[in-house]
Amino acid sequence: MTTSKPCSRNLRHRIDADARSVTRKSPSEPPSARRRVCIQQRATASPDRAVARAKPRSQQTGSDVHRLISPTGRGILCMDPNRHATKVKHADTKRWTSPVPMRLAFTSAATPAAREAAGRLRVLYGDPGPDRADALVALGGDGIMLATLHGRLGRLPPVYGMHVGSVGFLTNAYHEGDLPSRISLAERVRLQPLRVYVASEGAWSAGRSVLAFNEVAVLRAGRRPARLRVSVDGLVRLNELVADGLIVATAAGSTAYNLSAGGPAIPLGARVLALTPISPARPRGWRGALLPAAASVRVDVLAAQMHPVSVSADTAEITGATRVEVVLAPELGADLLIDPHQNLEERVLREQFRT
Repeated sequence: MTTSKPCSRNLRHRIDADARSVTRKSPSEPPSARRRVCIQQRATASPDRAVARAKPRSQQTGSDVHRLISPTGRGILCMDPNRHATKVKHADTKRWTSPVPMRLAFTSAATPAAREAAGRLRVLYGDPGPDRADALVALGGDGIMLATLHGRLGRLPPVYGMHVGSVGFLTNAYHEGDLPSRISLAERVRLQPLRVYVASEGAWSAGRSVLAFNEVAVLRAGRRPARLRVSVDGLVRLNELVADGLIVATAAGSTAYNLSAGGPAIPLGARVLALTPISPARPRGWRGALLPAAASVRVDVLAAQMHPVSVSADTAEITGATRVEVVLAPELGADLLIDPHQNLEERVLREQFRT
């Protein structure tokens, strides 16, 4: 004797009814104990697919993952109940829904356009401050991005930049809508800075240790060119470089001043530093070098009184330098959030083929 299979239409109706019942709140439940939906798979007519029941808040743990079907019905967005989205199953998932809303803080450049944008976003999303935020949104260009990274290094949430300025290589396109969802889908890029030690008059100057995420530039500070001796890992490589200056650039900063001076654009995963001269007079044929990221670079200023130099490290500038040492600071770093369709690797690659 055979048993007839249930009608697929009736099965679909029962599944839909179960999905609706999960979202109902018990009349005896206080608002703070509202049940949360955990839809694991899209409801279909297949009997092997089911809709998971919601867990009460008292039974949830930090390891529980909640899934919500995207507006298109094809993607599934995975949620950590204690924070924001942790994993994306499909690229078409755009919706942000979470038991605990993502907390965003905002900072902006000093331009009127950036300040107005920050004000509008604070009205839309609130602003608990950087110390309590899950992400810090920086509005402006690369200048505000670097200032933000330097200002709160070591106690900074991931930084998501939006372009409201002139140059925005490290920022994303500006859109006010659905910002938590964009941030949850963004790719994380780890930036490690260079540590710069500067000596003056033969002794290490107090407080003359700075950091640079983009580049360190040793520049002539008068009408005469700089005269520099360059050493790498303790070995002298150039006895005398006569030029307008010398740049030590990270991969992230290789498309800025370094590229303008004729240096290479470096892919982010290459783990190398660019050593690039600025208008070299001697040796005239030297065009720079690529060094391992762990290399230590030392620059001695020759005849510093007759050929003075200054040192520029991102937003800091130091004058009267006689010796400069540059090393990578792997113990420090900051996380940038970049939209998947605007990833930095692709931007660097485009720069290498720009005509």
